[in-house]
Amino acid sequence: MLGEEKGEAKGGGLTVAKGGGLTVAKVKAAKPGKHHDGGGTGLFLRVDPNGGRFWIQRVTIHGRRREIGLGGFPVVGLADARKAALVNKQLAYAGGDLRGSGGTVSGRKAG
Repeated sequence: MLGEEKGEAKGGGLTVAKGGGLTVAKVKAAKPGKHHDGGGTGLFLRVDPNGGRFWIQRVTIHGRRREIGLGGFPVVGLADARKAALVNKQLAYAGGDLRGSGGTVSGRKAG
């Protein structure tokens, strides 16, 4: 991870935003790396060295950690990514399998 930003703390290899998680301004200004939203849904923003921004969700399905792509920013905005992450987390908590559920923002099958 590149240098630590003021007002952020590192946790588990991710930059964790303090004070309310990510904002659109933070998403636009984010440097390469993984930036956790901090909302409890496993949502984070991956910023590639070329500037590409992608929403990823970490969720546990049947005891195994999975990363689900929710789409790229700005096509998928912060609010939509948060909504999809919440739906996915609720489905996983209820014992559902997100692979093939169509529960992601992009409509692609997860997994």
